[in-house]
Amino acid sequence: MKNRKTHDRKSSTFDSFIAARGAATERLVMSAARTVDAYKYRNITEYCKTLAKIIGQLREAEAQSTASPFHSGKCKNFSHVTLLRNESYRQIVEQAFNVSRSNSMTDDVIEEDLEVLKAINAGLVAQVTLLKAKIISLDSCQEDGGSRGGIGEYEEGGAIIDELNQKLFLILKLFQLLRLNTIKAVRIIEVPTDAHEAGLHGVLGLIATSTELDQLELILDSLPTELRKQLNAILRSAEFQRS
Repeated sequence: MKNRKTHDRKSSTFDSFIAARGAATERLVMSAARTVDAYKYRNITEYCKTLAKIIGQLREAEAQSTASPFHSGKCKNFSHVTLLRNESYRQIVEQAFNVSRSNSMTDDVIEEDLEVLKAINAGLVAQVTLLKAKIISLDSCQEDGGSRGGIGEYEEGGAIIDELNQKLFLILKLFQLLRLNTIKAVRIIEVPTDAHEAGLHGVLGLIATSTELDQLELILDSLPTELRKQLNAILRSAEFQRS
């Protein structure tokens, strides 16, 4: 009976030691996973190899303390296979791996979208400049009394303006939809500060100044009524789907 009690006491002590060691290892796995960005790794195995090296170093450092469950004996190298096979460790690693890669991919998409926004903004400015030049040319023709071709040139000029309106409609639609879909990545600063100029800003910096945004509104207002209605309907539909 006495031997049985002694055996039970030793078993209980050993179980507590194993549980403490496992909990401490889980903590080290979480610490290592927070340190390493998984996006640069091709697969979870490569990711685990790096984590295993860090965990081994952390465990060896903690083993210097007498209060650590790793203190007894020499710390062996921590294997990446353990991370893959142990259910608790793998769950921690997989969650960190998936979240890290998802965040990095989202950032890449946002950056690409913002670059498109900048390109669209530049395209709008170019189209407006071209439209102004065409209008000036038509006004000059009118002042000359139609001596440069009369009705034919006005009809050609009207067709050019219609074409430019269609191009402006397309660019405005793309700009507004991209802005709507990257709403969490962009913001409008109305009052300038020492750090930021007034205008539309994204994660990479200034996209459009406040003056350019005002020009954008004027361009939108100058669209033919039918095109403006179409654009508003498209944006309302996009906002409804987003909500």
